[in-house]
Amino acid sequence: MSEHKSIFASTSTFSAALGLINDVDPALMTKLLSRIATGLATKGKVFTEEEQLQLRELLHVSAQDLRTVLDAATYVFEQAGYHSLKPDVLRRHLAGAGMAEAQAETFHAVWGTHGTAVLEALRARTLGGPQVLRDSKWQLQLQLGQRGITKLKEPSVLFELGLGDADPSASVKEKVTVEFSHRELSSFFDSIERIQEQLDTLGYA
Repeated sequence: MSEHKSIFASTSTFSAALGLINDVDPALMTKLLSRIATGLATKGKVFTEEEQLQLRELLHVSAQDLRTVLDAATYVFEQAGYHSLKPDVLRRHLAGAGMAEAQAETFHAVWGTHGTAVLEALRARTLGGPQVLRDSKWQLQLQLGQRGITKLKEPSVLFELGLGDADPSASVKEKVTVEFSHRELSSFFDSIERIQEQLDTLGYA
């Protein structure tokens, strides 16, 4: 991997995130990054809703912009962990992606302090992490009332999920059946869309 070519995707959303990060005071950015890195290492909740409101007021940003900053910072640390970057190399990659020198220095400092703990947490997540989806099937369930079709009950959908290890060559080890009502299914897909939006923001589009 070349140290002169940034590992961070040059997308419009990530560029927008960099623009927001470049406007954050370096001293405050250091505190934000320390909390985020600690959260990655401990799998704890990084900021409470009250703290996020305070951050919005301090940074003079919207809830969406704050989420963009936090997600982008998390993404940077995760990429640094997956690529096993040294602090100096991380700083060069961030500068190459368009981050201001002062802000890149805050990532350098925090990664130097918390990088080892984050790396250990990411390795544990990879080696002993959850199973992944290997196969899926679905079936529409229609239940009739006592008087036939005129008393049709609310339909539901059954999903059969085949789970296995993260290894691409692994086969299905376990099958789980989940039932959704129409309302539950709508809520589930709303959550999936929000996840997709975050992935797009982080450059996984």
